[in-house]
Amino acid sequence: MCIGSKLVDYSSEGGGSHALLTMTVINFARTLGLDYVHSPFIEIHHADRPREVWLAAWESLFNFGAGEVRAEGTDRDVFSITPINFDPIRSLFGDLHPYNEHDTHVVPQFSPAVVGEFRRKYYSNKPLHKNAELTVCVHIRRFNAGDDNVSYVASFSRIGRTLADVRAVLAAHRIDHVVRIFSQGHASEFPEGLLAGAELLLDGDPIRSLEELIEADVLLSSRGSFSYVAGVLCDGIVICEPFYPPQRDWLVCDPDGAFDTDTFARRLRQTATRASGSGSPATSTRV
Repeated sequence: MCIGSKLVDYSSEGGGSHALLTMTVINFARTLGLDYVHSPFIEIHHADRPREVWLAAWESLFNFGAGEVRAEGTDRDVFSITPINFDPIRSLFGDLHPYNEHDTHVVPQFSPAVVGEFRRKYYSNKPLHKNAELTVCVHIRRFNAGDDNVSYVASFSRIGRTLADVRAVLAAHRIDHVVRIFSQGHASEFPEGLLAGAELLLDGDPIRSLEELIEADVLLSSRGSFSYVAGVLCDGIVICEPFYPPQRDWLVCDPDGAFDTDTFARRLRQTATRASGSGSPATSTRV
């Protein structure tokens, strides 16, 4: 199976969308017992460096091709999933497209085995990271150029409620921790209550930011593919907004940002503290 950016025209999508697309089709191949043949990324939007360097950086980050056969133009036993042949593939195997007719994301619940495979690929060229003290990472998705749906934009009030509940549980258990908020824009655009005691990292290197989200002990996943992919790869506690279908072990917020704090507290007791690594290259503001 040949995939990558060939499933649909994703040239206007960022690294998170491309990664989630690849994960979805790897999962499809594993589920049906098919061989996955890797096709490297061919176009990723929001580039902040030369195209080839940008693509190579994302390829190296996820390592989806690690241990896989690479697609060649002469392959006759490999089929590409493209808009042209999507309908017959769907009729044979089921709906693989990331959107349905209502433009709603369809993301599978990955099996523990497939998630373990994604994580092994990710760490195949980097050391396993450990934080010195428990680290809470929050991703706040802002409106991006090219967005045509405001539902992607994170709600400050909802995130504020979730983060306040996380902090309350940590305080009740006397757990030392740091809070890092990753987003875009200017510090003045964020509510003071949300930022109190947190490190705000704005407009940073997206690849390094994604790495820090993945390495979080507690991850507050925002709307969109970027932090959803981080959640899949993160082996900490993931708390997500009700947007994409959650993975099996995630805690899901209600529309107001509340979540099951009892389960969170129980899982906290099972979470080992991890040693810290290098800092983010983003602009950092301690509030």
